[in-house]
Amino acid sequence: MFDTADIKKASAEMEARYKPRADALRQTQEQMAQVSQRLEQGTGQLTPQAESELRAQGTRLQKEAQRVQEDLQADVQADARRSCPKPLCA
Repeated sequence: MFDTADIKKASAEMEARYKPRADALRQTQEQMAQVSQRLEQGTGQLTPQAESELRAQGTRLQKEAQRVQEDLQADVQADARRSCPKPLCA
């Protein structure tokens, strides 16, 4: 049976393993928010080309964030399944 120390250790290891990817996801989400804010603030002031470029950048960032989030979630779930004792996870 696992004790609290084992669980805390495993949790800390998983957090350390996935923190860089989670940080990258957070950064991409912040960039998306900045693009959205620039679009809102630039309404009527941006050239059509600038607006189109910002929208394209926002779309690229959104796709990237979704891909990273899905990959990260799948990896965390797979890692959790591998580290969970069979009697508890069955």
